Amino acid sequence: MFGDGSQELSVIHADDLARALVVAGTSPAAQGRVYFATHSATTTSRDLMRACARALGNDAPQDRPGARLVARGLLWTVGSLAHLAGRATFLSAE
Repeated sequence: MFGDGSQELSVIHADDLARALVVAGTSPAAQGRVYFATHSATTTSRDLMRACARALGNDAPQDRPGARLVARGLLWTVGSLAHLAGRATFLSAE
């Protein structure tokens, strides 16, 4: 988990996404329209991590400040190299 876990996320189960894509791709009425296929409620990254841990029968993840520093350093390095190469990255150190 990056940061303090307060990042809001929209989530969807893979089966639900697959069904939504099939319906949108095969329905003439869906052509040219935009759909928001995620769950109606938002969740935080911390809540998602806790739910995943519970589903796997584990305790809630613990905050590890050292891991945060390593991740931030790695993301800064990757971001810097991507910038030099003129490429975009999915994650950043921020």
